[in-house]
Amino acid sequence: MSMFSNPLAYLQSLANRPSFEQWYADYSNRFGQSPYPDDPRHQYDYRAAYEAGLNPDEEGHLSSLYKKAGHPTLVKYLDGILVNTKTGLPAEYYELLGNQSLGRHQSAQLDLEEALNKRINPSWLY
Repeated sequence: MSMFSNPLAYLQSLANRPSFEQWYADYSNRFGQSPYPDDPRHQYDYRAAYEAGLNPDEEGHLSSLYKKAGHPTLVKYLDGILVNTKTGLPAEYYELLGNQSLGRHQSAQLDLEEALNKRINPSWLY
């Protein structure tokens, strides 16, 4: 729900929303995560996901938009292209993130021109 399309309903939904602590406790219990939302092993910003109003899918996945550098699936091969799942861009742009996002794929090479000529479907970002 957008705060712009129906401001009153949006404000009411915020009033009925569980606190971050309740939201994360439910998430961590359901999906076997650490009870500490700021545990650095998560490599994910759960607070930002909560503020964005996200809820996990049936498997516990949340949007890639809140993955932190070093997250094990921040960079994936999709249709033969190494892609940053947070941005949807070819992973050559990882240099802008200080080489932190490639993790185990640091030795992978990508022909950037070829990657830019291929269509990248961002539907897997969410």
